[in-house]
Amino acid sequence: MHHCTNCGDDIETADVRYERRVPDTDAIERFCSVGCLTDVDDLDEAAVRDRLFSTSQEV
Repeated sequence: MHHCTNCGDDIETADVRYERRVPDTDAIERFCSVGCLTDVDDLDEAAVRDRLFSTSQEV
């Protein structure tokens, strides 16, 4: 069992969506959604993921 670093919800190991290593301490932060990872709650999961991982570049 883990806790989401942002919202604090309990997360089963299989439900951890994203992990991030903290460079200074090598600790691992775990997140239940891309919204928690990016601290954005006004967009849905798909919109945030599209914005983060889009390969197109705007000029």
